[in-house]
Amino acid sequence: MDLSALMGAMGGRRGQQAARAPEKLKETAESVHGSALALLKMLVHGRAGIPLEVMGIMIGQFIDEYTCRVVDVFVVPQTATGQSVEAVDEAYQVDMMERLKLIGRPETLVGWYHSHPGFGCWLSGMDVEQARSYEQQLERSVSLVIDPIQSVRGNVVMDAFRTIPREVLLGGGEARQTTSNRGFLTRASAQAVMQGLGKLYYNMPIDTRKMPHETATLLKVHKRGWQENIKLQQAADNQKQMIESIKRMGRLSKQCVTFIKSGTDDDVVANVGKLNPVQHLIMESESALTNGVDQVLGQMLSCIIF
Repeated sequence: MDLSALMGAMGGRRGQQAARAPEKLKETAESVHGSALALLKMLVHGRAGIPLEVMGIMIGQFIDEYTCRVVDVFVVPQTATGQSVEAVDEAYQVDMMERLKLIGRPETLVGWYHSHPGFGCWLSGMDVEQARSYEQQLERSVSLVIDPIQSVRGNVVMDAFRTIPREVLLGGGEARQTTSNRGFLTRASAQAVMQGLGKLYYNMPIDTRKMPHETATLLKVHKRGWQENIKLQQAADNQKQMIESIKRMGRLSKQCVTFIKSGTDDDVVANVGKLNPVQHLIMESESALTNGVDQVLGQMLSCIIF
């Protein structure tokens, strides 16, 4: 065999090997980084839907091959039961993404979420098909499941999944291209394994992060807003509060007389750690006056508005 024939034969073998070479599988060591506000909104949405399932869209960014960042979520029109949920208006999702771009939001669609109220985090057969439909539109789409009933005392029960390609399942090949030890820190539940975890889909490690503005927002969740000061009290409650305030001012007035007659009211050192009835009387009177002004202002606003 001459050199040209040998080179042709080697080239043919390389072509056959290239044709038989498997396609690059999706990265399975990727982790999901969810913002605190996005997780809070998903949890509130899930609890509002109990006992029905709810779903929504996650937006964010794909930082690199190993990191998906979830920044925010929004709700979509849906039909739901206690064991399934399905979006009913795909045009709404497209329109919502366009509106987000109009107001300067740079995030894109990164996946979808839905709730399993009380029965753990896994994907049912219908969930797997819906996850595959999202992955046809976006190859790296993430499917996140949250359990709003089991999430108590600040511990959010959730898990993120991605389906295993059908060609891998039919070919009998290895589902994972690379692996991450972080994905195995939490043992999978028996229900998830029965529903196809590791066969039809795999889970992804989830991290939470808080930006400075998110921390500031979360710290203000339980604070009273400006409108709390002008809320009207019931007449009986307000009258009872004013009577108690007047009684306290009467007792403090007697203590003030005794305190001033003692001649130690100007001695700062001698009064360290002791009750100063004068200051308490001033604070009590200011509080009663402010409460009365708030009540009058609230009544005036009610008369004008209603």
